[in-house]
Amino acid sequence: MHPEMMMIGMLLEKRNLHELLGSGLRPEHLGLPVTQAALKYAIEFESTHGSLPTVSEFLRQCPGLVPEAPPKDLTAEALAAELIGLSLERQTALQLESLRMKPMRDLQSVQEIVDQLRTLAGNHQMNAQTTASDSVGKVTEWYKEGKEKIMTGMPYPWDVLNMETRGLQKKNFIVLYGRPKTGKTFQLLHMLSHLSLNVPGTILFVSFEMDSQALINRLVCIRAKVNYRKFNRGELNDQELQDLEMSIMDIQKMKNTNRNIVFVGPAISTGRRKKQYTLLDIEQMARETKAVAIFVDGLLHAGDLRTGKRSREWTVVSNLSSDTKQLALNLDVPIIATHQANREGEKETPIESQRDMAYADALGQDADITLRLTKIRSGREGGRKILIQPTGAREFELLGFTVSGAVCEGMNGVTELVPDYKKLKELLRKETVDDPMEGTRSPTSSLGAASIAGHNKTNAGA
Repeated sequence: MHPEMMMIGMLLEKRNLHELLGSGLRPEHLGLPVTQAALKYAIEFESTHGSLPTVSEFLRQCPGLVPEAPPKDLTAEALAAELIGLSLERQTALQLESLRMKPMRDLQSVQEIVDQLRTLAGNHQMNAQTTASDSVGKVTEWYKEGKEKIMTGMPYPWDVLNMETRGLQKKNFIVLYGRPKTGKTFQLLHMLSHLSLNVPGTILFVSFEMDSQALINRLVCIRAKVNYRKFNRGELNDQELQDLEMSIMDIQKMKNTNRNIVFVGPAISTGRRKKQYTLLDIEQMARETKAVAIFVDGLLHAGDLRTGKRSREWTVVSNLSSDTKQLALNLDVPIIATHQANREGEKETPIESQRDMAYADALGQDADITLRLTKIRSGREGGRKILIQPTGAREFELLGFTVSGAVCEGMNGVTELVPDYKKLKELLRKETVDDPMEGTRSPTSSLGAASIAGHNKTNAGA
């Protein structure tokens, strides 16, 4: 039986042109000229007359047709999917054969090929559609899940965000941003660690700045909940050392389970580094590893496929932003990335505004949630704090919350929920841009031994 002739038979028997077209099927997906012509004729006739031609009219117009009756349990959606898949296989083979003969000596040539393949993929995208009447029943179910506090996505480390969002949803694009040295990479790794403990599958971590040893050191300390400064100085006590070793063993065991963390990126490469590392590289690795989530540390440093540039021009950042959101949609996974805040935030940190997000407004527009990280000065209440402000969110409103700023220790707990603007402004008056890693420097650094000793005492009492 020929699937294209079955499609014609289904069309003549069930008169379901709109179901076939609604599933994404188009005449160009068909490989036989006679079936292409027949589907075009049906579309044109229906458009002109408001109905399909009779069977005799159809066969008279397309005399070479030999319609076949489809199996009774075959749906229009399933048949359309098969025909689109066969077309994709056929046209991809033709495209790859033509690429063998085409020289690829520069970035422009590669970009043309990428554009052709993207167009090919777009032309074979199944149309996902639903009607309001079919979907309205899910509203009550969604409400009940919210009432019962049921998570519908992957968990954040912070319950306050889980309450507002029901978790990190597939297709989400999340941006963590802040001034330099405010702990963005630590928080990104914290989210990664929490996700890896609660979600099966492979998580991809793309690093543009930090090598794998530095990342794994931080990850192990976060999971062990030991002081990162003491780890760097080799000053862990027996219990902390035991916790560290347990954390190492747990990560080693991950390769024997359906949970894994893969580090990739230009900062991870051990051989000759590529001139540019683009979102196409990230997409390829995500597909190879079947990643369930993607973390990107330093999205700003990715190469732009459209312009061939790696720069901080607003056009390049805008392209990276929209392409990252599109990648999350295409792969059906959440993407969490870090970005910079500009110097405006040092003068006066914006409240419920993304205007200090560096280089482009596009990130604020494309991201589903933007979280601004601000380091708060230590007060008499003790301990360092990081203020996390959801400066942009599509589905909820939250002024912010504080978490422990003690690096790798107690990062899970929310120390304070910001109740009102007065409290938020009070916290922001304590803002500082001090390096949260200052305690990891040696006693001979500019901080001095006395400064480090004093900080040790503070952390011990936190």
